[in-house]
Amino acid sequence: MVNSSNKSKQTRRKFTATDLVYKELKDQILTLKLSPGTLLEEDRILGKLGFSRTPFREACMRLKEEGWLLSISRRGYLISPIMFEDMSDIYSLRLILESASVQIVASRASEKDIQLLEEMVRFEEDELGSGQSLKKSLVELSYKFHMRFAELAGNTRIVNIMQSAMEHCERFDSMLSRYDSQAPWVRHSKIVLAIKNRDPIEASKRMQEHIQQARSRILNAFSGHALELSLPVQDFRMQVPLSPLHNHGRKGQSAVFPRRPRSR
Repeated sequence: MVNSSNKSKQTRRKFTATDLVYKELKDQILTLKLSPGTLLEEDRILGKLGFSRTPFREACMRLKEEGWLLSISRRGYLISPIMFEDMSDIYSLRLILESASVQIVASRASEKDIQLLEEMVRFEEDELGSGQSLKKSLVELSYKFHMRFAELAGNTRIVNIMQSAMEHCERFDSMLSRYDSQAPWVRHSKIVLAIKNRDPIEASKRMQEHIQQARSRILNAFSGHALELSLPVQDFRMQVPLSPLHNHGRKGQSAVFPRRPRSR
């Protein structure tokens, strides 16, 4: 397990005021409590959080370094807009990483690992019930699913990259839930079944299908169409080189949530 020791260290670690402000601000950004493209209202947030300006500004610097905030001269910070191109790029990245890593998981996962994944599938089915409405518990579960897949692959760098990618996807899903709370949910059960059957190639196929469906759901909701994206399934255990993705031409950036004009 990649993160068992890391988690225990995090549990023992004493969080600073900056850590707490950072966590709260980041959570509000990912869940869209802080709207993309709007100015961060320092005084209002400080009044709610009850911290001084120093940890707040230190937390903002960390969030700026991670790309969640943009610095505006003499104005403070802007919540980073959600760019249409970023959505496509994040899912393209996931397609490459997870198609490879899930093959490793299908080969290495222990019975206990598989049992845990099956428990998560049962929870997902319970949450869905008779419908497939998009809700916070499912968004959080999706994050846990894909981080678990990354952890089981046993590569710390993949885990770190996937954490960033899945945080962006959490933000996308939060946006989609506001736009269309009845958007169809993309299940994880077929991926888990392929892992249980110890079939790396099938697991990779199912992961690609899953990411494609999740990507199309987002892009279709906000553009009316989605670009086709495909990646040949290969056996990464044998170190077969990855075929390059087609580079779709782009003519600039399109913000899904553009900055609102300042009222006069």
